[in-house]
Order: sequence, then structure tokens, then C-alpha cells
Amino acid sequence: MVQQTTGARDPLLEQLRDVGVYSLHIAHPSIDQDAVAETWILNDICTISGWGLTRDYEEDLFDEPGVEVDAASIKPAFRNGNKIDWDTIRDAIADNHFAGNEDYENPNYPAGQARGSIRRFVDEYQSDTRILANLPAGTAVGRITGPPVYDPTNPIAASYDSHHVFTRNVKWTRDAHGDILTVDDSELLPDSFKHGRPTTTSVDASVLEDFIAVGRFTDGLTSE
Repeated sequence: MVQQTTGARDPLLEQLRDVGVYSLHIAHPSIDQDAVAETWILNDICTISGWGLTRDYEEDLFDEPGVEVDAASIKPAFRNGNKIDWDTIRDAIADNHFAGNEDYENPNYPAGQARGSIRRFVDEYQSDTRILANLPAGTAVGRITGPPVYDPTNPIAASYDSHHVFTRNVKWTRDAHGDILTVDDSELLPDSFKHGRPTTTSVDASVLEDFIAVGRFTDGLTSE
């Protein structure tokens, strides 16, 4: 969620704090990011990796594709009562994806970051949450319009990165011609928007103030 600011409260920041605003990196740099961005925009979706759990390591999180991601749909091994057991998911990612990789002295650390990104995408994003998506052309504003879905047949997983099994529907901010509006990376982006950071993380108010100052984004940040 948007962090609290001091002093007078800006009505737009208050509105955005209620719905949440998150940065979202499009894909690993080794993937064809231009093609992924075009597919996101064409299909009004965003996606996030499952870090190989369901595709490479045969960790069956769900019985079938196309289900909404929640504690009721996930397999019992990844459930703690009526909640998703995010610690078990972290441990599975650490054991399967990062263990034995000499780049990581402690596999639990990158696995924890991966777990955190999936959890935000699944649990913290809500309908009307805004995302600031880091596309090759710059940062685009989207509004989440649907629940998280496990779909290994989605167009990103099918054609570009089989790890991207989690999807959400998005309404992208467009100009009068239907083209996506973006902020060039050189204009505003802080370190939190650069690759090597968590795939998705909450955006604080100081960054939002910069985006609000770019008039063409006001409609995207406030529109229903």
C-alpha cells in the first residue's frame, strides 16, 4: 500500500492509498520484453512468474488451470487453514529454484523475495489497485480489473516465458488514439523500478507525487 505522508493530506494520494499502487516489472531481461509488453497490452492482462514451481519442478499447486488463486483452490500442501501457506511456497521455491545455485549463498533470501512478489500479486492487489508497469517503452499505468488466476496456457506462458502462470486482467491508460501512455524511464523512475528489485512492490507517496505531477497520468490514476 501507499505509505503515509506527513502534513496536509492530498485527496488523490488518499484515494490511491485506499486501493494500493504497485510497481510491476514485465519479465526477466532474458525474455523478449517488447513482445511480452505488446501481448500484455493487446490482451489487457499482466502476468507474474511462479518461479518454475508448476512447470519445471512439478509442484502441483492446483488441480486444473483457469482457477482463481485462493486458499480454496490451492492444494492442501500449500494451505494453512483457510489461508495460503506462503512460507511453504517460499521453501518450495528455495529448494527447487535457488538451492545449488552458486550465485545465492542463502537460497531462502531470493526465494523470500519471489514469495513476496507472488503474494502481493495474489493477495494485495485488489480490483482497482493501480500498477506502474515497467515496459520497454517506459512506465505505463494500469488498473486491476480481475482476480488472480492460475493459467499456464495464457499467451505469455505459452509463447515467451512458461514461468508466467499467474495472470490478472488490467485496464491500461491510453491516449485518445488508443495508444498506451508511458513515462520514459529517464524522467522519474527511482531505484525501486529497476531490474534486480522485487518483481512487484508497493509504491510510496513521494514517487506517486511525481507521477501525479505528470498531467497525462492523472486520469489513469483516478479513473474507475
